[in-house]
Amino acid sequence: MLKVMKSKDDKKWVEVLNFNPLLIGYSFIKACCCRVDFEKSGKIVSFHKEKNRTDVYKDGKRINTFVYPKSMEELKILDKWI
Repeated sequence: MLKVMKSKDDKKWVEVLNFNPLLIGYSFIKACCCRVDFEKSGKIVSFHKEKNRTDVYKDGKRINTFVYPKSMEELKILDKWI
């Protein structure tokens, strides 16, 4: 589990992810109102909880989209495809 501070305009809140990408080698980049971004191996991975999806970017272009992981086990499986 990972708690991330998110914000929009003057509002701030904490979003809880049911997984922790930092434990498997990801680096935190940023969080905004709609997503949380991490980097690993030259790729940026954007987790969109409300949209139930995970987008993978390389060189500024989206190269893949997956279902949002609901647990650390699901993230580990997803990580093999990223």
